[in-house]
Amino acid sequence: MNKIYFYLGFLILIFLLTIDSTREIARNNLPGNLKIKVKEIFFGKTYLNRIKTLNELNYNVALLPQTQFEKVYLKKIKINNFKISEKSNYQLIKNSKKKLTKFYIAQFNNNIILSDSKGNFFYLENINKTEQLKINTNANKLNIFDVKDINVKNDRIFITYSKKIKKNCYSLVVANAQILKKNLNFSPIYESKSCIKNVIAGKMHNYTFKGSEGLIITTGDDGRGRNYAQKNDTIFGKIFFLDLKTKRINIFSKGHRNPQGLSVFKDKILSTEHGPRGGDEINLITTQGNDYGWPTASYGEPYDKKAKKYKDNHEELGYVDPIYSFVPSIGISQITYVPESFSKKWKDNFLVASLNGRSLFRIKMNSDFSKILFFEKIFIGERIRDVEYLVEEKAFLLALEDSGSLAVLTMNNG
Repeated sequence: MNKIYFYLGFLILIFLLTIDSTREIARNNLPGNLKIKVKEIFFGKTYLNRIKTLNELNYNVALLPQTQFEKVYLKKIKINNFKISEKSNYQLIKNSKKKLTKFYIAQFNNNIILSDSKGNFFYLENINKTEQLKINTNANKLNIFDVKDINVKNDRIFITYSKKIKKNCYSLVVANAQILKKNLNFSPIYESKSCIKNVIAGKMHNYTFKGSEGLIITTGDDGRGRNYAQKNDTIFGKIFFLDLKTKRINIFSKGHRNPQGLSVFKDKILSTEHGPRGGDEINLITTQGNDYGWPTASYGEPYDKKAKKYKDNHEELGYVDPIYSFVPSIGISQITYVPESFSKKWKDNFLVASLNGRSLFRIKMNSDFSKILFFEKIFIGERIRDVEYLVEEKAFLLALEDSGSLAVLTMNNG
């Protein structure tokens, strides 16, 4: 009789775990070891072996909610109707055909605005309401190939995206719209004069330069040997300032491969950049006109083993060294400051997100931002494209690509 009850209970458990809401509750509340056991039942030892490999590779990395100094809790809000943007190159389960959902986060009056890579916008009133309002836009008239970032300044929202000019040639466009809850009518305000085969980066941040209000924007080289990063007649492979009044640009720095993250802290500009095979960077963007070395200098290696090796000494060649370089790469993405309101123990720290690393890295730099004193790896388990901090909620929002979910990271288990 006991066996009958056992098997009956087991069947009920399996049935419940096929329901999305039950899976979400289990994902957020079950202990890590029990989650692995349940997933072993569903996916077999392939999954368990993958977890074992991850544990071996990530020795001494605690699983949430445990971190070095604080307990940090994570919950996920599934965002419906996002457009799937690309295939996954990471197979947790053998023969998986899982695809990724690339999206970006912005906030307006502590409300949340989201955009997928095709320009579909959604509005969430707060993190406690999972209902998502689809925002009507004129994005289908903008000829958007791929959204690169969204950013809010005052009562306007800005978007960077690539636009097809001709076969294998795309420009970078900046557009803006007044923020309305149900409608966004975008107007382009800047378009690059040159086009490139593959527009990458495009991260934005509000900035004031010589008394003028505007945006700093990152752009990458297209990685096809054309050396855009060193050419002064193109914006690609650069970090530049866009004056919102005059629509003129000022190049801040060049020699960038793929700067995916951008943060401004007081008077400091920090950028994170994908290296080649290895060599992801955190850079301090200081004096206007500095050169960060790509494609000559890098702590990574060429993907083609027969290709010429990169120089690994930036300063001797007149380039600016990164504050830190991750070798091997972590698939680095956004960087953001951790305010004291989130955690006093994390005071003056930054969070660096990763894609292939599927983790956050909590880092502490010295006072002049010349080196990293330490970092802690916090395993999340999904690719993290974007990070945003909600001041009133004291919560970080993470754009998770594997599940197409908005993750909420807080100090409270509520």
